[in-house]
Amino acid sequence: DLHVIPAQEIIEHWQDTCPEAVLNTKRIAERCNVDLQLGRILIPKFPIPTDEDEKTYLDRLVFQGLVYRYGGKTLQEASEIPVPECREILEEADKERDEAHKVLPRIDYELSVVDKMGYNG
Repeated sequence: DLHVIPAQEIIEHWQDTCPEAVLNTKRIAERCNVDLQLGRILIPKFPIPTDEDEKTYLDRLVFQGLVYRYGGKTLQEASEIPVPECREILEEADKERDEAHKVLPRIDYELSVVDKMGYNG
């Protein structure tokens, strides 16, 4: 349950058992200056290579990571494989998996959600 508890409720709950906690909480709160902009999605910006946008960079990292994990490649090998070739490797690896465990359809779905939500830039 995540919510802000009213100050009076905190005081009533802790004043007898741990009054220093109430005092310390008040001291900390007085030092805080928080300005939340509600209704906006706040996503940090990460440095990306100049020749890629955030979506293509995310796709490349995801597919190369999947090839490393499921495609039998070393991390170094996977990091040099372009996305179309990664997809081919994953398609081949998926042939041995039942429908519920196929990697490619799942990652396509997950990346489409990230894209539709605007989380990839």
